[in-house]
Amino acid sequence: MKIKYNKPTLFEDLRYELRLTGKEVAEKLEITPSAYCHLEKGSTWPSFATLLKTMEVFDVSFERIAEYYREREAYITRAATRANSRTRRKKRRTIRKVQ
Repeated sequence: MKIKYNKPTLFEDLRYELRLTGKEVAEKLEITPSAYCHLEKGSTWPSFATLLKTMEVFDVSFERIAEYYREREAYITRAATRANSRTRRKKRRTIRKVQ
């Protein structure tokens, strides 16, 4: 099951604050534009080296980065828990109908 996190990503927020293009940010972080696109979409997690470079380039604290990922992880965990409980309820209804 794929759960979408609909809030803007940390990288997207930082990029908009500095009014840069994705390609410009990728160059500053020394990663490919494709890799940056995946980070901005939230489909991949940044490496530790990329996080350190992000802190340096954007002059952002580790606390801000950590808070973003804590919130994201909590959201994904809650969404997965809700989805699992819905699935269990559907299974129970199906079992009751069959009996």
